[in-house]
Amino acid sequence: MKIRQKTSAYIALIPIPGTTLFLLFFLFGGSGCTHLDQQHGKACESLTRLAINLDSIFADPLAEEEYRKTRIKLSGGMKGNTEKRMEYSGRTKVRIALPGLEERWGVILGGDTGKGATSFGDSLGDLAYEDNDELLLTSEDERTYESFLRFFRNKESGIKIDLDIGVKYTNQFRYFFRLRGTHEGWIDCIKYRYTHRVFWLNTEGFGTRGRIEFDFGVDEDVFVRQSVEMWFSEVTEGLDIYYNIYLRDKTRRNLAVSYELKNYGSTDPWLFHYSQFTGRFRRSIFYKWLEIEMAPNIRFKERNGKWVFRPGFEFYISLIFDATHRGRI
Repeated sequence: MKIRQKTSAYIALIPIPGTTLFLLFFLFGGSGCTHLDQQHGKACESLTRLAINLDSIFADPLAEEEYRKTRIKLSGGMKGNTEKRMEYSGRTKVRIALPGLEERWGVILGGDTGKGATSFGDSLGDLAYEDNDELLLTSEDERTYESFLRFFRNKESGIKIDLDIGVKYTNQFRYFFRLRGTHEGWIDCIKYRYTHRVFWLNTEGFGTRGRIEFDFGVDEDVFVRQSVEMWFSEVTEGLDIYYNIYLRDKTRRNLAVSYELKNYGSTDPWLFHYSQFTGRFRRSIFYKWLEIEMAPNIRFKERNGKWVFRPGFEFYISLIFDATHRGRI
C-alpha cells in the first residue's frame, strides 16, 4: 500500500548537512565530556542539565520515552490555521512503573489514547507535536487506543535499549513492537545523541527511523539543538527527511520558550513538503502539575510554482501527575 507520492551561538545556528552530522558522529564521537579544564567541564554539565530540564518542560518525545517512573498525563487543546477550521482534541497518556525483572532491567505498563495517531513507530506523542498532516494514516476523527509493555535497560552509560510490545485499536486491532536504541556522548563540549528505532505493525510491516541531534550551549539558560531525522517504512515510497533547529530558553521565571524551524521533505522522487517556524511558550500556572502552552506558527509551502504562507496557532493545557510535578509554584 502506497500512501503518497513521493562553540558559540553563531556556530550553532549554521545549518549542517545531514551527511556531515553522521560523519562527525562516527569519526569523533566519544562517550564522555572530554573537557580541557574544570571550567570547560562545568559548561558541559550545565548544558546537560539545561537540555534535560527544557526537554521535559516541552514534552520532547525522546524525553517522554526516557522517563522511567509512573506518570499520568491528561492533555486537551485546539489548533487551527487559515486553510481549515479550528480543531479540538484530547489525549491521555499513562505510564505505570512495574517491579523490574532484575536490577539491570525495568518494566513499564503504558497506555495512550488520542485522535489522528501516526503508525510510524512511535507511541502517541504530546498534542503539540501532532503537526505532520501528511503523515497521518488514520483519520483525524478516529480515536486510537494503544496499550503496551516496555522493557528497558537500567544503564546510565553506553547504549540505552527499550522494547515495546503492544496492541493498537482504531477500527480494528493491530499488533506491534518497537525496538529503540540510544547512544549519546560529546564532541569537545557539543553533546550528541543518536537514536535508532526498528518497528513492526502487523497491517503495515516493518519500518526504521534514525535521528541524530547536536546540542550547543549558548549560556546557562539557553541552548541550540540541530537534528536530522530519516524515516522509512514498507508503506511509503523513499525516505522521509527532517532537518530541524531549536533554540530553547528558560531565562524567565516559570516560562520556557522554544523557537523552532522544521523542514520536511521526502525522496523517490524528491519532494519538498514544507518549512515551518514555531514559537512555543509554556509555563505552569498556580501548580507545577498544571501547564499551558501557546504556539503561533507559520508554514511555508510551494504550491503550483508559488510560495504559500499559512499562519496557524495552537493552544494546549496539560495536567501532569508524577514525582516531579508536585505542589504549588
